[in-house]
Amino acid sequence: MRPLVLLVTALTVACTDRLPVGPIPSDLLSSPETISVNGTPVVMNDVFPTTDGRRGVGVLGILQTADGTTLNGASVGTLWLIHGDQAWTTTVTRVPDPLPPYVIEKFVTGEGPKWSLGDSVDVVVEVRDSSGNTQRLRSPRTSISYVDPP
Repeated sequence: MRPLVLLVTALTVACTDRLPVGPIPSDLLSSPETISVNGTPVVMNDVFPTTDGRRGVGVLGILQTADGTTLNGASVGTLWLIHGDQAWTTTVTRVPDPLPPYVIEKFVTGEGPKWSLGDSVDVVVEVRDSSGNTQRLRSPRTSISYVDPP
């Protein structure tokens, strides 16, 4: 069976001064790297936080079923980007895009913080099942890399 893939894209363009960056909520970093959504194990793989060195950090990631089964009715809500002792909290917007049948959703978020190339970050997303129940899912810690500006 094909794995279910969710592309996570956080593109950022604005200044840090307006950002809701604050302390890390106490349970955020204890979010698991695997969750069960509608009885299906789900993981976030291939997370790529990027910046061009002038604008805020962006994130590209993939959420997929751990066992390669199909999952319907899941969606992503809040996204947290964690750097040191700070967490940036934002919501995501779905991007209408022709996607392969195994992709749930592609989404973007903007106005991210201006953190430096090479800094380590964690990405946590809120995943909602078809009944509206939510869980947090964390990607493995990764470093911010360079991307050419659009």
